[in-house]
Amino acid sequence: MKSIIITVLILFNGLIYCQDQGIELPNHLGFFIYNRPKVQIIKHLKEIEKYSFENLTTSSKWWYHLTVSSCKLYLGRDSSLYHFYEAYKIKPEATCGSMSARHNHFLKVLEEEKATGIEDAYIKKIKKETGSIIFSWYLWDLPDFDEFAFIDSCNQLFPLVKVEPIDTTQISEIIRKRDRKDRGNLEKQQEFDQINRDFIDSLYLLKGTLNAFNEEEIYQFTMVAHHSEDCDWVYKWLERFIDHCNNGYKGKSMIGPLLDRMLHPKDGYCTKQDAQKRDYFIYMIKDKYPKFFESRQLDW
Repeated sequence: MKSIIITVLILFNGLIYCQDQGIELPNHLGFFIYNRPKVQIIKHLKEIEKYSFENLTTSSKWWYHLTVSSCKLYLGRDSSLYHFYEAYKIKPEATCGSMSARHNHFLKVLEEEKATGIEDAYIKKIKKETGSIIFSWYLWDLPDFDEFAFIDSCNQLFPLVKVEPIDTTQISEIIRKRDRKDRGNLEKQQEFDQINRDFIDSLYLLKGTLNAFNEEEIYQFTMVAHHSEDCDWVYKWLERFIDHCNNGYKGKSMIGPLLDRMLHPKDGYCTKQDAQKRDYFIYMIKDKYPKFFESRQLDW
């Protein structure tokens, strides 16, 4: 039977030797999703090029190529496409998964904007930071590259697994067991955390609204977010949770501890990863849901 390999895109801070027998890149050295100031990109590129490529783990080699690709792309240098394909050769499924998820999300929110006239907050942020009235991002910016053909090939090679309807009484238990399965083994637990995030995304895609889930399921969703090391996923789901609360949900959740752990201005996990992105998210939430933070007893 063909094994299903779930690639975990979580990078540890500092230099950590792992079972792959190499060095893990620190997690602040990620690839640029969109254009940034050249000074910032040059600094980023110099920092990652200090690492010896041959000494990196397989996952970090993959991440190295994506990061260098994005840096060279937005600095107007050659070989951005070369590094993208090198990343793909190392981890084709992970490359497809990372690019397809963002590609599909951006297309979806742009279509929603056309239909409703309401611009997505993240799209608005990117346009503001890039100084462009036209939205674009890394995959769409690659030179001499057909992103739609690439996504189509990904869909053929790695088709999405159809999610069958699940008895709602089982969902929270499935998530809970995975969430606590290997807390003593960080590397193994990160795999289960990624599985849970994918599972929750699939369920939401299937049902389309948090109103379709019961209190225990919502609680487990917030618990997974509380344990997550994927800040993009956390931001996406935090906004959904906040919107759900704003629409009247008063049931059990981990939203308070989740906000504190991830977004505390001094030592929040996502604050440490990208303070500017965290500040923008807080600004956006306060603007969109002004009463939400008024009802929260946070020490910041």
